Amino acid sequence: MSNLECTDVSRKTIPVTLFHVSQQPKNLLWLKISLAVSFFLMLTWVGGGNAVAQVISPGQLSRAHQALEGGDNCTQCHEPRGPVSGRRCLSCHKALKKQVDQRKGYHANLANSRCGKCHPDHRGRNFQMVRWPGGQDAFNHARTGYPLRQAHKKPTCIVCHQPKFQQDTTVKKFDTARRNRTFLGLSTNCINCHVDDDEHKGRLGKKCARCHDEASFKKAPRFSHDDSDFPLRGAHKKPSCDDCHRESSRTPERLFKGIDFAQCTSCHQDPHRGVMSKAVRGQIATCEACHTETDWKQLTYDRRNHAVLRMPLVGGHAKPKCTQCHQKKATLIPSRVCSNCHQDPHMRRFGNQCETCHSVRSWHAKPTAIGAVPQLELAAAERLGIPARAVAKVGFHNKTRFPLHGLHIKVTCKNCHKPTRRGYKRRFRGLKFNRCSDCHHDPHAGSFAKQICENCHQESGWSLTTYDVERHQQSKYPLEGSHRSVACARCHAKTRSPATRFKYTSTECKGCHQDVHRGQFIRGDDSKTCKDCHTPRSFTP
Repeated sequence: MSNLECTDVSRKTIPVTLFHVSQQPKNLLWLKISLAVSFFLMLTWVGGGNAVAQVISPGQLSRAHQALEGGDNCTQCHEPRGPVSGRRCLSCHKALKKQVDQRKGYHANLANSRCGKCHPDHRGRNFQMVRWPGGQDAFNHARTGYPLRQAHKKPTCIVCHQPKFQQDTTVKKFDTARRNRTFLGLSTNCINCHVDDDEHKGRLGKKCARCHDEASFKKAPRFSHDDSDFPLRGAHKKPSCDDCHRESSRTPERLFKGIDFAQCTSCHQDPHRGVMSKAVRGQIATCEACHTETDWKQLTYDRRNHAVLRMPLVGGHAKPKCTQCHQKKATLIPSRVCSNCHQDPHMRRFGNQCETCHSVRSWHAKPTAIGAVPQLELAAAERLGIPARAVAKVGFHNKTRFPLHGLHIKVTCKNCHKPTRRGYKRRFRGLKFNRCSDCHHDPHAGSFAKQICENCHQESGWSLTTYDVERHQQSKYPLEGSHRSVACARCHAKTRSPATRFKYTSTECKGCHQDVHRGQFIRGDDSKTCKDCHTPRSFTP
C-alpha cells in the first residue's frame, strides 16, 4: 500500500492510503484487486453510504458545514462529477442569493461561480472558510459596488461590518455567531452607520450625500442654498454657516430650520434707526426698495418712486447719491427751493426762480420742447448731423438778441460765457456779438476787412462758402469754360497763407497750369501766349 493524493474543490491535495498496484508482480495483481473490491463492498454492506463517504472524503468539514457530513449530503455542494457548484451554494445562502439576483455586491460581479476558490472546505472544524484575493487588507472594496473614498479608507473592516449596522432582514435572522462573522447585510445609506453623528436629528431627512461628501461631515460642499427657501445672493455668500445658523438656547445643536428671514432686520441692524420704515403718504419703505444683497452701500432705489415725496428725481437729480441730500440719517428735506441745496452763481441777481432759465436736466441750459422748434430749423440742423434734442436744449437762447443756429447749437455755454476777473456777474451780460471777429479769429488777416463774413460764410460751417460761380463772374477773373467746374481749392490752394489765398491769386495760365510745350513758343518778339492756340473751354483742340 502507498499514499495517493485526492483533490478537493479548492484543488488542494490530501494523502489517502490505498493499494499501490503499478509495480506489483502479475501473479499478485488480481489477488490484491480482488481483496480491495471485497473490502469496499464489505464497507458498503456494513456501514452504508456514510462509511463510503468517510473513506473518500478529503477531510473534515468546517464547523459551519459539519451538519452536512455523512450520508448523501455531498451532492448538496458538489455536482455529480465532483466540483463545488455555485448554484447549490446559493440554495442555502439565501442572503447572498438575494444580492446576486439583484445584481448587487461583490459576488454578483464574479466572472464564474466557483465558490470553492475563495471558500475551501474539508480543512477541519476550526478552519476559516474565507480566502481573500490578495489578502483582506488589499481587498478592492470597489468590486462590491461601494468604493471606499476619502475618510472611508481609514477604518478597518470590523468598524463598519458589525451586527448593529446590518439592515437586511435575512441576515438579521442569523444566529449571533454567524452575524458576527458575516460581511453581508449592510446598507449604503449614510444614516445607517452614522446615526449617532447626525446632529440634525433626522430633521433634514436621510439623504446626507445631498450636502456632505465622504471627506468630512463638518463641511457640506455639496449643499446648495438655492434649494432652500432663502437662496444666497451677493454678499450673503461670504459669511460662514455659523454666522447665521448659530446654536440657540432652544436646541443644543446647530439650527437649520425655523430661522426668521422675512425681514432684513431679522439678522441685520437698521442703520437708519427706523426713519425709512415710517409711512410716507401711505407707503412704507423696505430695505429692498433701496438696497440689494450685493452691496449695502450700492443703492438700487427706484428713483421714480421719489415722486411720492413731491420731488421727482430726473435729469441731474438722478445722479447724486442719497446721502448728498439726505445726509446719513436719511432726514427729509422740507423745501424744494433750488437754493436750499445749490449755490446761486448769479448771487441772486435773477431771483429765486431758477426754473425760468434752468432745468433739472441741466443747470447750464433750459431745454425747449422739440415741438416748439420750427421744422425748418430742425431740418437744417439735421443736415449738419445735429439731433433735434440738441436744438431743443438751447431753444431758450432764441429769446435773446443772439439766437443760436447752425453749428452754434453745438457750442457749449462756457466757450462763449467765460468767467471774467469780476466773477460771474459779467458772465452772461455785456457780451459783444455784432461781428464774427468778436468771438472768432479772422483767418484772412484783414484782407477782407471792408466786407462782412456773412457775404461768403454761414453758421452751418466755415468751409461751406456762399461765394458761388455767379459772384465770381463779378470779380477780376470771370470763370469761363472748364474753369466753371473746377473746385475752389484747385486754384486757391491751401498751401498758400489764408491772407493771400483768395485776394492775390494770379490770373495767368502759368499760375495754375504747367507748360506742356516746355517753353518752345516763348522766343522774344515771336512769343505766343496760351490764348493764341487754346481756349478756356478745353486744352484740345
